[in-house]
Amino acid sequence: MTPVLIAVCITLAVSLAFVCRQWQRYRQRYLSAQKKLTQQDAQIEQLTGQVEGKVSAIAQLNQRLENLQDKAEDSSHTLDAYQQEISTLQSTNQILTQQLEQQTARFSTQFEQANTQHQETIAALNDQMKALVKEKADLDTHLQNTEQSWSSLYHELEVLSDNKAQQYRVQIAELEAEIRQLKQDVQTAQDEQIQVIETGLLLQTTEQDLYPQERMAILLDVLNQTAKRGVVKGSRRATVIEDLLDSNNSKFYRDKLIAGIEKGFKAYDGMNAKLRRMLTQMNLELDQTGRHYKLNFRGDSRYKVTFAKTPSDRQRAGQNTLQNIKRQLL
Repeated sequence: MTPVLIAVCITLAVSLAFVCRQWQRYRQRYLSAQKKLTQQDAQIEQLTGQVEGKVSAIAQLNQRLENLQDKAEDSSHTLDAYQQEISTLQSTNQILTQQLEQQTARFSTQFEQANTQHQETIAALNDQMKALVKEKADLDTHLQNTEQSWSSLYHELEVLSDNKAQQYRVQIAELEAEIRQLKQDVQTAQDEQIQVIETGLLLQTTEQDLYPQERMAILLDVLNQTAKRGVVKGSRRATVIEDLLDSNNSKFYRDKLIAGIEKGFKAYDGMNAKLRRMLTQMNLELDQTGRHYKLNFRGDSRYKVTFAKTPSDRQRAGQNTLQNIKRQLL
């Protein structure tokens, strides 16, 4: 699992934990609101009981009043006393009625306030619940998308790994083929070295070949150019040069070097791994310091070819570099 996927999973886990805590907090608030409503219901029931008691007392007073009125009709001697008691009872009844109306009004106000607060609390909790449900759905969708992305990424990594392994196998096969060819070229060069025989030539030199048969190839190339430009046809000099060229017309390693360099620098637009590997196989080393590349034979820095790291003209830059390599190194 990549660090990016680990970070995404951790973020999702933290988000889910935060949502769970918010859910518990909202649930506690909801339970607390329900508890307050229960307490208010108990108070309402208590006030209702008080009102019912006072209503019962009023009913009893009315009953007594009726009884007294009946007695007043029966006894005229106690009429004044009964009328006074009736007046007192009526005053008491009026006071109780006023208190009942006040308590009823206060009870109605408290009930309306409690009901309004209850409705607002339930609406707020419903809104929070909807938001939490939506957030959870979004998190589930994001988690599902992340899992799909991870699965797709894992599949792409498997495909890339298989392709990379195949590329490495192809490169290994190419390198093995080049090694076999190099061994064959070295053996050919050893078999075709100039030997001193009765009709041969022995040339003294202090230079060493920087690649197989270098000096022989350069000498024959110079003779070939001389034969084309500065030798009179039919002269002894022309005959000797033609004999040397005809007697040593086998393919040299220099020709392979030229072909490889022409292929590598045909449309040069910057150094890459394939071109760098080809130069290394040709016993050439690349100096990358500075604003330009410097190319020379490994172990011999007397001859250098300089070329741009990022050429502006691919075709011209490649041809110029190729010509400079031929003139300076080959």
